[in-house]
Amino acid sequence: MILSKQAGWWRHIKAKCVGVAANPVDTNLSCVETSVDGEQLRLLDVRYEDKQIAAFGWKKPGDVANSTLVAPTWSPSGLLLTAGSGGREVKAFDMRYHEKQEPLSYDKTEHEGKVNWRH
Repeated sequence: MILSKQAGWWRHIKAKCVGVAANPVDTNLSCVETSVDGEQLRLLDVRYEDKQIAAFGWKKPGDVANSTLVAPTWSPSGLLLTAGSGGREVKAFDMRYHEKQEPLSYDKTEHEGKVNWRH
């Protein structure tokens, strides 16, 4: 169902699409994970065909492969989007600020394992 509504976007994403995560609060919003350095996550809205709302990402170190991005996950509120970087960091983006932000970083060296959202 998501693919049929978003079919127009796929031809505009020039990078390899790695995954899609739907927003838990607003089903019209989806995050597409790509392999473009600096724009690994793209925010799309099914109500506006062929339009990308925002692109989020970070510069990867030269020794990190493109395939090391961990799948994006939305917070239960639908305001925060997180994804793992190539190293031991988890990046968090606040959707209220779109592209005008640096990601919040959480280093997993002290706390290994899966990150879970608390309600």
